[in-house]
Amino acid sequence: MVTRVQRSQTTLPFEDRAQAMHILSYAFKLPEAWGDARSLLLSLAPQMEQLGNRDEWLPYLMQGLDQSLHLGDVVLSAELQLQIGILQRLQGSYDNARTQLEASLHSFESVSSLVDQARVLNELAHVARLQRQFDRASNLVEKALGLLDAEDTERAYSYLILGLVAYDKRVWSETINFCYQALNLWESENNQRMVARVLTILGAALHRMGTHTEAIAVYERASDLFEQTNDMPYLAVVQMNLGNVYLELDQSAVALDLYRPAERTFRRVQDRHHLTMVQHNMGMAYHQLQHWEQAEQAYQVSIKLKGEIGNIASLVNTKGDLGLLYLAQERFEEAVTTFNEALNLLAQIQDEPGYDYLNKTMTTHLQEAIEQSNNP
Repeated sequence: MVTRVQRSQTTLPFEDRAQAMHILSYAFKLPEAWGDARSLLLSLAPQMEQLGNRDEWLPYLMQGLDQSLHLGDVVLSAELQLQIGILQRLQGSYDNARTQLEASLHSFESVSSLVDQARVLNELAHVARLQRQFDRASNLVEKALGLLDAEDTERAYSYLILGLVAYDKRVWSETINFCYQALNLWESENNQRMVARVLTILGAALHRMGTHTEAIAVYERASDLFEQTNDMPYLAVVQMNLGNVYLELDQSAVALDLYRPAERTFRRVQDRHHLTMVQHNMGMAYHQLQHWEQAEQAYQVSIKLKGEIGNIASLVNTKGDLGLLYLAQERFEEAVTTFNEALNLLAQIQDEPGYDYLNKTMTTHLQEAIEQSNNP
């Protein structure tokens, strides 16, 4: 089974994955089978992450981690902590992910594995970026780059994170520059899956710059690559982003046809980060179509999830759009309350990029709501 997993050019079919996990269940209980279990864990982990089998796979990683710690297998425990951290980051459990990743980094430092240290630093940077700790994210990436040779393709992941940070800061030209640096490295080793991931970010930056036709072409290329590599979770991200372009082009029905399958995938793999985003976007699409009840429901789901994750800036944005929904229905009191809630939340992130824009936007909307409530 180990050989079959290692030789697989694509993700294994369901029957082989089920057999592999069945083998692991028994191998964990047999000390003499630990060598095979170890190899199978390491070979199967990237595939299970790619397929989105996160809840199903996480217990196996945890069992493997317990066993590796018990046996003093430092390298394996470090790798498993890294894999667990990646899954937890994808599930939106950022604090748990950071704990696992910091333990992994400590272990890789103890065996002086520089490239592996860089891998973990990049993942820690990814978590920091998702928690909107942009300076920390950039500093972690710089540490990772300092450990890598000039041609090491792990540098591409560093550039990917820097591109995401630039995107969050709304510096589109910088985002595009980092994307092309990452693309050059991953295309040089024909890593189609990671090429597609960079294209997803590049498409988002092009969209933000208003070059819709180019953005659509980039997204469609990324979509084709994700389908070829059987990466359904990231295909869903592209579907959502492509829907955003059509939403901006006032083609709400087309956007919803893209959002719905993406939303189902995010729920299946428990990707709360992207689920919050697609629910917000569905709310906007329903708003455009004047499907008020469905729009409100989508916004409320997004608000609940964003509150759980702790992304205040994104939460404020959704609150703002919910307030506009109430305003469109002349529900003035609810609109005023919602905009005030958004402004109160903003007080927690005064030092973040985008604060001034959000504060000005929410204040303007609040004034509009008050004026309209006084002059119905």
